[in-house]
Amino acid sequence: MFSAIGRAAIGRIAGGRSTARVPRQIQRVQVAQSGRNGLQSDFQGRALVILPSSRLYSASATEPASTDKPAKKRATKNKFVKKPATGKKLKELTEKQREKKDAAAVRLKLQQQKTKEKKVVEDGKTKIRELKAKVLTPPKRLPATAWTVLHVESVLQSPGVPLGELAKDASARYKTLDASTREHYNQKANANKATNDASYEAWLASLSPQQIYDSNHAQQRLKQLGLIRARKHLQIDDPRIPKRPLSSYIFFVKERYTSGDFKGISPVETTKILAQEYKALSESEKKQYETQSVADRERYSKEMT
Repeated sequence: MFSAIGRAAIGRIAGGRSTARVPRQIQRVQVAQSGRNGLQSDFQGRALVILPSSRLYSASATEPASTDKPAKKRATKNKFVKKPATGKKLKELTEKQREKKDAAAVRLKLQQQKTKEKKVVEDGKTKIRELKAKVLTPPKRLPATAWTVLHVESVLQSPGVPLGELAKDASARYKTLDASTREHYNQKANANKATNDASYEAWLASLSPQQIYDSNHAQQRLKQLGLIRARKHLQIDDPRIPKRPLSSYIFFVKERYTSGDFKGISPVETTKILAQEYKALSESEKKQYETQSVADRERYSKEMT
């Protein structure tokens, strides 16, 4: 019925792990046996049938069906979920607590105001120190008149005597001086004046025009603040200090004044007319006056250095 190769194949199938599948495998072998005459080779025909069946059997035996269920996704907790309001109300302050809180606020405001005022005072003191540091002190001058020479001699010869009495005494003595004595004091005063001029010129030469300008400006500011006496610090007269630069409008005014168009017109009306005329000028017409102003500023900057 079966060839030797067929019986061997049945034996291998029957010797497997499960006997329930043996009849089906035998049936497949019988089908393969019946069709062996149509194949090119009896061995190749049986191999084509048996080998796939063994592979199917081994695959079904070695690879059990997966019974794992898909993993469920775990829900993640949101760490930033806003907690519901508890409905807790703030405790109302008592009358005493409110008064205490208001008093603390007033104290804080006063403290802040004092701090601000202190800063303003300190800034003002700093500014004053800066202004005083810019003020230049000329060299001390010798008495330059006959009477002052006589008065200084009286002061040096009479220490401890009030200056008012010494001044009266010097005036009385000066009136009674003879010609030779008066000439002596005049010569001494002239020599002191020459010495003063020489020392003052040397002092001016040691300073720049900018330093002298800053000193005069600082003196004016301190005088406005009432911090110096007018006679104590006089403005320094330096011929080297250049004239301040003129604006383009001033150059326009100077040109119009020289034209003679404003004879018989009051200064107030002239000023109004000039302001209106300058405002009505085009940019090209203003250009010449602006050029003059720029050149004048450059001149001033060079002369101040």
